[in-house]
This record gives sequence, structure tokens and C-alpha cells, in this order.
Amino acid sequence: MLGLQDRIYLLKIGTPVPPPRKLIVRLLSNVDGVLVVEELEPIVEDYVKKVAFEEGFRNVRIYGKEFIPTFGELSLDIALNAISKFTGIDSPANTIKPLRISNVAIPQRPPTLCPGCPHRATFYALRKALNLAGVKAVYPSDIGCYTLGIFPPFEVVDTCVCMGGGIGVGGGLGHFQDKIVVVIIGDSTFYHTGIPGLVNVVYNKVPILIVVLNNGVTAMTGHQPHPGAGYTALGEPAVKILIEEHVVWNL
Repeated sequence: MLGLQDRIYLLKIGTPVPPPRKLIVRLLSNVDGVLVVEELEPIVEDYVKKVAFEEGFRNVRIYGKEFIPTFGELSLDIALNAISKFTGIDSPANTIKPLRISNVAIPQRPPTLCPGCPHRATFYALRKALNLAGVKAVYPSDIGCYTLGIFPPFEVVDTCVCMGGGIGVGGGLGHFQDKIVVVIIGDSTFYHTGIPGLVNVVYNKVPILIVVLNNGVTAMTGHQPHPGAGYTALGEPAVKILIEEHVVWNL
């Protein structure tokens, strides 16, 4: 878009923690300046500056947050303007044209659970059971795609703080809340940080209901394995720690 194909080197980093030091050294040895394009905090930028100092590339200019903001989401326009300023060339204005349709009312479409998601039925059954029992509930929830249960018609999310925070919040609410406290948490989040909260709930005898949406895998972020999957991230067989047998039953 800027006609810089023959003027710049592009190093796309796939493993930012730690960054590939040898590739960065090769890049520094072939350029006069570096622009690090990354979202939020300058993690890679600081590392590149450290490598440049240690390897003696004192004349290579390294920039990042001078042109890339430390907040918000990185967009094509932000990257385009940053590269333009860094290279000293004019940037095309309004590269990404917003879609405008005159005289047409487009309804709002909030994010929702995927079609066919089994947790649609879980939420429906949960609400129906509570309604039939004639009880009202408060729903501390957690981080995951099931957080979308906040929207109608489910409305089973009242709080969402952090991974494992649902059980912690529920453990607090259970001490004084007249409504039944129903905590909703996914299996990968449960393994990650939910177990300590569960231990404290049991220890303090808090009367709450914890619903673990068990997918057998980390469903939200790409089907990575967790302790209940039966294999490691390298595909090697591992002990399958079942929530209903090894964790809840022992408590």
C-alpha cells in the first residue's frame, strides 16, 4: 500500500516470549532503523533495544511507542500511519472506508454463542429448573465464551472479573445473599484457577452451586489440552484428572 516492498525488511515474530534473538540480530545488522509494531506494552520493543545495546548496534534507531499507542486495539490504519511517519512518506487518508448505508436501519447484533453450542441447552435447562423450583438466583460467572450467557434469552452472568474469579465472588456472595448463588465456569478455567476457590468454598462451608461446563479441552482459544484432556501440549499421554472423580469427589 505504501510501495515499500523493496525498501524494508519485515520480521514477523511468532514467539514473543522470548523473542527470537538470533533473528533480531540478523535484522539489526541489515537496517538503519527498526519500528516495532505491537499492541499495548512495549515488550518486544524493550527486548530489541536490549539486544541492540548488547550486540553493539548503537547507530540503529529503534522506535515503537513513539508511533504505536499503548492502549486500544491495533488496526491497519494505526500500523499504516506509524510506518508512514517512521519512513517519512505520506500516508493515504482514510484507507479503511467505513461502510455507510443511507436510509437503512441496521439492527444491532451483539456477540452470541455459536450455533449448535451445547451450553445453549445448559443455560436453558438451568434457568428452567430454577424457574420451576420457584427460586431466584445470582450468577457469578467467569472468563470464557460462556460469558456470552450475559445476553438474552439466557441472562446467566451477573459478574465477570478474571479467570477463576467466579468461584471467589460466589464464595463471598454465598455468605449473605438470600438468592441461590450459581457459579458458571469452564473446565479449562476451573483447572487454571478455579480449584483454589473451590477449596476455600468447601472449607468455609459456603452454600453455593458451581456448574462446570466440561468440554474436555480448552474450547475457547483453540482446543489446547488441559489436565482433563489426557495428553500434554506435545501430544504425549498424561494422567487424565477428571473433575468429577479426582477433584470434586475428594472434596
